[in-house]
Amino acid sequence: MDKERLKGLLGLSVRAGLASFGEDTCRRALQKGAAGLLLMDGGIAEGSAEKVRRLCGASETPCFSLPEGMLEEATGRPAKVMILRAGSLTEKIREGLAEARGTESKKPPEECGGGLREERTI
Repeated sequence: MDKERLKGLLGLSVRAGLASFGEDTCRRALQKGAAGLLLMDGGIAEGSAEKVRRLCGASETPCFSLPEGMLEEATGRPAKVMILRAGSLTEKIREGLAEARGTESKKPPEECGGGLREERTI
């Protein structure tokens, strides 16, 4: 999936009410098991990224890292973390990210928290 298509789907997920932003909101959603996918902006502080990775691992939630600024560009919100509730649109985004990861990145996946899921950078 190309970046423009991904940005369009992320914007659509916001308009559809599937997205929540911010570390605290995302943390609560991960703890409740209400998250289908977590996206981190590449500009997130390392300490914050580590907390998010641990929570994703504990909740078995897929976690992807996007290029810096892409979340804001796609959604119009200056957040560093975005969570998407489970659903068909979220699954389509996850599959597109996995596909992009496999074809565009040379960096191997990193373990996300408990090693149950992997963080991927596109």
